Amino acid sequence: VSTQSTGTTAGVKVMFHNFYEPALIDEYGMALAPGTENYISLSYERIRNLQSPYGNCTKDSSNLPFANYSVSGCERMCFTLALKEECECTSYYLPPSNVKECTLFDEQECVEKVIKKYHAGEYADKPFCKCQDACVSENYIATLSTAEYPSKNYGEAIERENKKNANGSDVRDILFYRENMLKVHIYFEILSIKEVEKVKSYIWSNLMGDVGGQLGLFLGANIVTIFEFVDFFLRVIWYRFLTPYVFKRFQRH
Repeated sequence: VSTQSTGTTAGVKVMFHNFYEPALIDEYGMALAPGTENYISLSYERIRNLQSPYGNCTKDSSNLPFANYSVSGCERMCFTLALKEECECTSYYLPPSNVKECTLFDEQECVEKVIKKYHAGEYADKPFCKCQDACVSENYIATLSTAEYPSKNYGEAIERENKKNANGSDVRDILFYRENMLKVHIYFEILSIKEVEKVKSYIWSNLMGDVGGQLGLFLGANIVTIFEFVDFFLRVIWYRFLTPYVFKRFQRH
């Protein structure tokens, strides 16, 4: 969870991810505004990708400071190395590095420029930013619905209760709650896992089966026909090339 109270927005951002993946809240976070009651339903999805030559996934996390490879981890490392290369520093929330932590001056003079270039995709061609798909990707799919909080009747009831217990202090009215509070309900939509597995769509055995099926359909061919063709070509070779040679040797003798 990350709070948003600067700039033009107010509220919090939430993100759901596996424990071995870094939380890219700025990029993938879900924003929740004050004065709302939020219902977030989750579903769990696991995707299995294919490795080369059928796909481009990887399991190699040797270049990442995380136990398992993930696209978000690779993207976070890409930003860390870009920051290290251009600003010669790193931010406190990034993976540990052997360079100094960025100061406030660095943040204003360099880091903000790197962030803009990173989101504009200017580092996509860098070798350390070529992030492949993970061979096993586990995702939480979140669906958000909101309503106003508190409602008018409930807010007025809270305000009346506060007046009874105020004892001369300021009373928190309904506007205060709508500007400073929000409510969140998080639950799983279904207690099951959706698993998507990519498989080889067309392999050698499929090709042989299709060729055999087409030959059988249009030519009436089967495995016996193959031996008949072999026998035919052997007989052609015998009568065309070998028989004249044998006949000439017989005449000589």
